[in-house]
Amino acid sequence: MRHVYETGTAIPVAIVGIGCRLPGGITGPKDLVAFLSAHGDAVTEIPQNRWSVDLYYDPQKDAPGKAYVKHGGFLTQDVFEFDPAPFGISPREADRLDPQ
Repeated sequence: MRHVYETGTAIPVAIVGIGCRLPGGITGPKDLVAFLSAHGDAVTEIPQNRWSVDLYYDPQKDAPGKAYVKHGGFLTQDVFEFDPAPFGISPREADRLDPQ
């Protein structure tokens, strides 16, 4: 795979090892390579199942307690299913974690 800069200069890119779940439906290395090769864009509107955009959005970025953006990169695959055991986190603690 090669990355081409806006100047037209191409440089080789090597992905040596990877495990991933990324925005844009990327669930593994092959998805990532295809996404990058297609110049993918994983920024979408905030999914309705995350939080109410209407409740928290304000175009003024200094508005207290509000967000001034309606878009972001969001995981789409089983985002609410987290296995805390491999990380040494108890299920009770996992319920209280901030997923950010």
